[in-house]
Amino acid sequence: MSATGAGPLADVGTLVFDVLGTVVDEAGSVAAETARALDLLGLDPRRTMMIAAHPWDLRAAAGHGLPTGCIARRGEGIPAPEDQFDVHATDLTDLAAQLIPAH
Repeated sequence: MSATGAGPLADVGTLVFDVLGTVVDEAGSVAAETARALDLLGLDPRRTMMIAAHPWDLRAAAGHGLPTGCIARRGEGIPAPEDQFDVHATDLTDLAAQLIPAH
């Protein structure tokens, strides 16, 4: 179907994209590059925490030996009962409070 001429698509003037998973190959390229944004920087995966709102991202990170921090974000996925993330935070402020020792 073409967006030119008459028809239901003729009036479309704006396209909105879901970036991660649609425009960016989240499962393939992002994972490969992360394994690469650690080797290149000489980072130890055991000392590099992945912070995400998506449980599937955190499961993948944990599978590569990274500690995980889950930020609860409405509509972004609910951890499964068997998920064992290192930190559970309600937002970035809560994450910081849990990771940075109080003075």
